Amino acid sequence: MRFREASVWESYKWYMIGGVVLILAETLLIFGLVWQRARAKRAETQLRESEGRFRLVANTAPVMIWTAGTDRKCSYVNKTWLDFTGRPLEAELGDGWVEGVHPDDSNRCLQTYTEAFDRRESFELQYRLRRKDGEYRWVLDDGVPRFNPDGTFAGYIGSCIDITERKLAEESLATIGRRLIEAHEAERTWIGRELHDDINQRLALLAIDTRAMESGCFDQ
Repeated sequence: MRFREASVWESYKWYMIGGVVLILAETLLIFGLVWQRARAKRAETQLRESEGRFRLVANTAPVMIWTAGTDRKCSYVNKTWLDFTGRPLEAELGDGWVEGVHPDDSNRCLQTYTEAFDRRESFELQYRLRRKDGEYRWVLDDGVPRFNPDGTFAGYIGSCIDITERKLAEESLATIGRRLIEAHEAERTWIGRELHDDINQRLALLAIDTRAMESGCFDQ
């Protein structure tokens, strides 16, 4: 028994145990990676489906809808927007949409957008946007920040409506109001002048009558 040859297990058991542990660890790691990949794939599929539903709804909306990423660049505009501008989607993405803004409004528009973006705040903006027939139309643009479920900032989403008729009505009312004020001031000036002339005439007549009475008294 003293010189008995050691068995394979006795000689290599720690190597064998280490190998089994390593195989189990690798198996668990592989399962974890497969599960993580399947989970990511499901999340990606759900995201694509969600984006697909959003675009389907957005493309049938009667208002112009846009989205922007965290880099401030436009990432999507709906069919209503494209029908309004008459431009392809690729031309509107990034900073391309600015090309349709009236030159007198572009700086103000970009400044308001950038400041609101940096503060992650909602904004409301009015500017003139070129329609496909070349006419500039006033639009009201409302933008709100978007956030992921974990609270991280995801960009912006906004909607635009054509308010040209409303702007023209407001300008007409302002013009009418200004003209009414001018007419009122002119009337007040005329009344004041008439009153001034009437009082002066009365004073002149009174002075004449007074002198006539004084002359009569002296003659007596």
